[in-house]
Amino acid sequence: MCSLQREHICLPKGKKPANVMFVFDRESEDNAQLESIVIRQLNYELKYDWYKTYAIKCRYEGKITSDILNNCRKWLKFEIKAVKPYLIVLFGKASIYAVLGTKYKRLRVGVMYNGNHRYFIADSLSAGEESAMNSVQKILSFIREFYQ
Repeated sequence: MCSLQREHICLPKGKKPANVMFVFDRESEDNAQLESIVIRQLNYELKYDWYKTYAIKCRYEGKITSDILNNCRKWLKFEIKAVKPYLIVLFGKASIYAVLGTKYKRLRVGVMYNGNHRYFIADSLSAGEESAMNSVQKILSFIREFYQ
């Protein structure tokens, strides 16, 4: 998959095409439960019209460097083209950098329009459950406007 040759590849989940694409920083046991809660909360509104992936495409627990992000970015861009989402929800700095690039260093939680896509910048799951649920409520309100 890349020059890093990691053994465990993080597989995406969901349908293609999908109106909403979730991009989490990386797959990890620490975030798995909270990620599951977020998807479960949003799934009712989305009616399974979503796709979930990761900015880091392999199970990697070390520090996320620009080299790692660059190796994974091309695969993520390919996924975005295949999924054709109306809204891309970015959870965390690595997902923001992988999708939007490093020029977007300080973004607030909320909706952003850039090119052909709408992005929702969400809090990182590592910020905790309260912060993640706050992002979920904001995402839901934006999605409800979209589906009306």
